[in-house]
Amino acid sequence: MNFKHFLMSLMLVLLCSVLVSGQSLVDSSATISTTGKAELFVEPDFVTFRLEVTKENMDLEIAKRETDKVTEKIREIARKYGLKNNEINTTYISVEQKYRYVQTKDKQILDEDGDPIGEKQFMGYEASNIVVLTLSDLSKFTVLFEELLSSGVTEIDDVDFQTTKLRELKDKARDMAIKAAKEKASAMAGSIGQTIGKAIKISEGSNRSSYTLSGLSANSNITVFDGLPVSANVKTGYSPGVITIDATVSVTFLLK
Repeated sequence: MNFKHFLMSLMLVLLCSVLVSGQSLVDSSATISTTGKAELFVEPDFVTFRLEVTKENMDLEIAKRETDKVTEKIREIARKYGLKNNEINTTYISVEQKYRYVQTKDKQILDEDGDPIGEKQFMGYEASNIVVLTLSDLSKFTVLFEELLSSGVTEIDDVDFQTTKLRELKDKARDMAIKAAKEKASAMAGSIGQTIGKAIKISEGSNRSSYTLSGLSANSNITVFDGLPVSANVKTGYSPGVITIDATVSVTFLLK
């Protein structure tokens, strides 16, 4: 009798397990997952310039003096176009010795591995400054840029158009992406005669912002400014481009 009761109890437990497992399988499959994407376009409201000034000379004081002279000229140009002191920043100062290695037939110099490296010759001193400017009045971009080109600056390392509303716009783009995911899920569920329930999972994809410059006569791509060696003959024609801010969000909803 006890053995019979044991078997009946065991069968009841197994039956309950099967029912629970089956219910879990149904519940876990009764979902719908969609991905929403959104893009916002906005004109930039400020731009930063990263300018490098480098001078070399056998005399350290001359190299530094020439570098400081061009740096001060850049600051004067910036102030001429209304930039304030906190919008004109020297972010990097460097002084280093420059050398080259020369091989001669009469004198072979080898490294510890026996490879020829030549004789180390002192070439002078290199003094460098990096100046970062922030311009809020974009109507002055072209004239400021062209004047900077003739200032003696060695390289325009970066020109970055930005918006002060970036955080706000990223949040808005994300909300729009979530709404798009919900609308897509609702439409898909409606096609099979169902509706969506609460969201059980939300994951954010890669959000990014990028700038497209229009009307640049020297080159149609913003990379023209990336490490641009400066020539006084370079001219630019600028018209406002747009910053693209996009967001991607994936959402899983219960089906009803």
